[in-house]
Amino acid sequence: MDQSVLRRALAVLSAVAIVLLMVLVSMRVWPSAVDEPGRSSGPQIPRLVAPASTTIGVPPRQSFPPTNDGSQPSTNAPADASASADLAPPDLGADEPSCAVRRYTPPTALDPFEGDLCRPGAAQRDVAVVLVHGGGGVGGERADFGQWERWYLDQGFVTFNIDYRLLDPAVDFALFPQPEANVKAAIQYLRLSAEELGIAPDRIVVHGASAGARLGGMVLVTPNDPAFSATDRWPFVSDAAAGFIGFYGYYNGWQFEPEAYYGGSIPGRANVESLAAGFSGPVFLSHGTADGLISVELSQQFAEALSAAGADVTLSFPPGENHVFDGYDGPVLTEAGEAEAAKVLFWLEDHFG
Repeated sequence: MDQSVLRRALAVLSAVAIVLLMVLVSMRVWPSAVDEPGRSSGPQIPRLVAPASTTIGVPPRQSFPPTNDGSQPSTNAPADASASADLAPPDLGADEPSCAVRRYTPPTALDPFEGDLCRPGAAQRDVAVVLVHGGGGVGGERADFGQWERWYLDQGFVTFNIDYRLLDPAVDFALFPQPEANVKAAIQYLRLSAEELGIAPDRIVVHGASAGARLGGMVLVTPNDPAFSATDRWPFVSDAAAGFIGFYGYYNGWQFEPEAYYGGSIPGRANVESLAAGFSGPVFLSHGTADGLISVELSQQFAEALSAAGADVTLSFPPGENHVFDGYDGPVLTEAGEAEAAKVLFWLEDHFG
């Protein structure tokens, strides 16, 4: 059989498999491998009651580790003039809500990626939120996160809703850690554009859902880690997240098509839980107790690891809610999503004013 035909057939089969998995969510038949058999669920953590906040541990120190080249990070323009020349100015209105598509990857990146960069208008806060969509790492697009983008804008936050490198299991091998580096580059882009956008460079938060939460969690615990592709990041600029919001994520290294994604078995440095001590800011985790696709225990275990490392962690376990309960991939947040959004807003105002 012709190789190109075979690749297309494999890609179609992979897409069909993902669709079937989402259909089976309500039947709760996801393989138990996601839940890491043999691990205990650990001590129970109290559920959050909106709009109050249940916090574990103590607030972390807000500081930036050294950058990937060993130098002290900058929150301003890059020292590399060629990189600065490629950085498109935001050029967004400050008085009225406005959005523009912006490429955020540096000129050295393996693949160029864009995001929707939006400002809320006159009542803008100085905090920006990077939105990272889900889709198992093999599908999805930034439009899937439009309901949260609109909600954040209504609350006065600058948003950057991004696309990133997805795995094509028919042709890719050892993609890790390019998608993770893409999210880091988005943070850097906002940091470089902070003055033009009217945001504080040290107040950039990542909000991820499902696979996007896995990526956001990894970014949280690996600030300025040189192990992440230098070509996909901007030079001389910190990629540390000031905080992380994760919805129904998984943080134990598991990934759809793991052999293709990692180039073999799951490496130790892909386990976000085990890297929790590197956290760079406070954390809010939300996970429905009836999630049939990704076990709620994965969020709980990540919270426990972060708490043990001294992080400020807030947990919310909406009872009886399944995967994507918040209205992900829909036009607006669901009622349950609005309830969680109220908790997110309380958390953001509590930690970032």
